[in-house]
Amino acid sequence: MSSGLCCTLTSYTIRKNNILHFRMVVPKDIRGILGKRELRLSLRTGYVREGVKKAGRLAGVAQEAFDEIRKGSGGDMAGLEPHQIQALVGEWLKEALEDDERSRAQRKRPRREEDVEKESKVLDIQLSTLRERLATDDHGSAVSFAKDLLEEHGIDFEPDDATFKTLCREMTKAQIVALSVILKRNRGDYDMEDILPAKEEQPHEAEPATPREEQQQHQETPDQGPLMSEILDAYIKEKMDLGDWTEHTRMDNEPMIRDFIEMVGDMPIGALSAVHMRDARDRFSKVPKGRKIKAAYNGKSLRELSDMDIPEEDRYSITTLNNRAIKVGGYLKWLKDRGYSVEDGLISIMRFKKSKKKSAQRGTGDRASFTPEDLGRIFSPSNYLEAVKGQPSRFWVPLVSLCTGMRLEEIAQLYLEDIRKVDGIWCMDINQKADKSRKTEASERLVPVPPALEELGFLEYAECLRTKQEERLFPELSKAITTGKYSHALSKWFNRYIHEKLGIVEDAKKRKKVFHSFRHTFINMCKQLGIAQRKIKQNVGHQQGQDITLDYYADEYKPEILYKEVSCKATPEVDLEPLKEAARGFIEAAGISGKGQ
Repeated sequence: MSSGLCCTLTSYTIRKNNILHFRMVVPKDIRGILGKRELRLSLRTGYVREGVKKAGRLAGVAQEAFDEIRKGSGGDMAGLEPHQIQALVGEWLKEALEDDERSRAQRKRPRREEDVEKESKVLDIQLSTLRERLATDDHGSAVSFAKDLLEEHGIDFEPDDATFKTLCREMTKAQIVALSVILKRNRGDYDMEDILPAKEEQPHEAEPATPREEQQQHQETPDQGPLMSEILDAYIKEKMDLGDWTEHTRMDNEPMIRDFIEMVGDMPIGALSAVHMRDARDRFSKVPKGRKIKAAYNGKSLRELSDMDIPEEDRYSITTLNNRAIKVGGYLKWLKDRGYSVEDGLISIMRFKKSKKKSAQRGTGDRASFTPEDLGRIFSPSNYLEAVKGQPSRFWVPLVSLCTGMRLEEIAQLYLEDIRKVDGIWCMDINQKADKSRKTEASERLVPVPPALEELGFLEYAECLRTKQEERLFPELSKAITTGKYSHALSKWFNRYIHEKLGIVEDAKKRKKVFHSFRHTFINMCKQLGIAQRKIKQNVGHQQGQDITLDYYADEYKPEILYKEVSCKATPEVDLEPLKEAARGFIEAAGISGKGQ
């Protein structure tokens, strides 16, 4: 038996009360079906060699079982039993509440009471709406959540299928429970926490080891520390508490580190070896991009994907691979700095050849701007209005980003009170009041409403909602419990629209085209027009340069200056006139109902 294989097998053994136990993490894609996060079983021995052999056999059996479950979980949703639906929904609910609690624990500073009250008021409204929908058998708000859940587990479904409708109803109930718990947490009340799935009972322990066995254990197996996944939360919390990370940084880093743990197998920190690192490096280079979107790859584990023959053009780019390596390396360095047993030299192993592309140093530089031809197809009434399907947010949000370069979440979370006149100029006030968030300090700003939006009737639309005593600009949007973002479903919808319906995916340099491309398009337009860099940065919410004179002694540009020098000059490279009639329809609908769909 090779040393690499032996090390892999011992990663499935842990010691408890001087007895070796088998422990294996259940892959995330089948946890909802099994209703478990991990498998545990006493090996009923204190001898390491015997325990390792038993653990190896059990790991092989478990992996075969996982594969069979995956095969069985695909196909027609009609095959799902009621208890399987409950398990799927229960797993979703537990993860949603855990995400909420984690975000509370990692908040850098206490919230103001008035902000908590505002958020609670919004939650109350959402909760009342969901209860009304449940009472009237309207489960429309749960459809997108149900679809995402099924797609995550690789389960085919038909919207009209009775089983799918049952899932939607159960998801509506779960949303009500989740919002109720979150609302109580906002008030410091944790009495409802017992609704979470109970911790699984552990198998009966074997008899304690004899003194001789106990001595042999201590001689043969040193303490290898906690599982990598168990200490990850502490790493994230420290980064957030120290201000090293923003929420956006956390959401960028955490999934990549968890992917690494999934790829090598969740094991004690001290068991991680050069063999695992080389294997992970080789496997990640074979994994496809968009693996959760493309039907051919969705529902498969990382290791399954790395065993497939993926076309070169479908695989992760070198830039993405190096980005992953940096994030994993940061985590391993943090572990080593805090005294955990991390083998020397591991960080340097998971390196990929350097990319010659300039975009490798530009963060989001691998995203392309939209061309005028792209914009013409995106906003063509025959394409756009069919995709919008009468939803105000789908109609207005892309247009606002096109005309201002604003970020998706900045637009989606706007309140009507944020649309206000400042020194005679209508502006959108980007702030973190109530339940809103911001990316950076520079993100807080006033963005003038450009003439193109005024001509479409954007201000009239806002005024109609205001007269009907709505609070938010897009009341039909609600915060996704899993991400905490109003824009969660909107982002998925738009990218599906341009990728799948229009075939707008990337440019000639293989740079992606997504919703954020509106921001690239706007900034590039401002640059080509020769608009002053400081004015562009203030308008889009980017940090200014290190200029002590202007940064510390001068005020920001007034809205009137930004309106004349940026908003009026950087006009969209697409004719929006054909959308005016549709815009008028949304304005009239807002005036009649005052409620989002």
